[in-house]
Amino acid sequence: MGDYGRKWVKNTDTTMSTSRTARPFFMGEYTRPMDDKRRLTVPSKWRFSGDDGENAYLALPNPNGSITLYPPEMMEKLYEKVSQMGMANQDRQRVLMNIFRKGESLGCDKQGRISLTEKLTAYAGISKETILIGNLTTFQIWNPEKFEEWSNKEGGESVEDVLNELGI
Repeated sequence: MGDYGRKWVKNTDTTMSTSRTARPFFMGEYTRPMDDKRRLTVPSKWRFSGDDGENAYLALPNPNGSITLYPPEMMEKLYEKVSQMGMANQDRQRVLMNIFRKGESLGCDKQGRISLTEKLTAYAGISKETILIGNLTTFQIWNPEKFEEWSNKEGGESVEDVLNELGI
């Protein structure tokens, strides 16, 4: 390869379309079927590519009845916080253990699918149809009926209150 050939090296960067300094964001609502192997397709805008360990989502049961998926950047922050917690507080250790024992690290296959565990799908009451809801920094996987019921609950904060707090 001559001097000119060195400039034309194949780009092997397989990270998400956003740069490493830019944060991914998850917006929108997508209905997705889940197959018999508990796989569902993640919207292409929300996918990471590359090694499963480096670009995996952290899937945890959410107290609202859904499954929340956290991107790698948030996994790193969470890892740092948890690793700094002391072992002396047994109540806190028990809570963390109960959260993380139901969690899973999920990477996309070549078709952009993730495979949910039986524990997670049972927790969220998902059998066939799912709805994926973007929440800017994370996204949630819901049973469509449970999401409809949860999203129509009265009370709590208003849209105006939340937007005002965000400065929008």
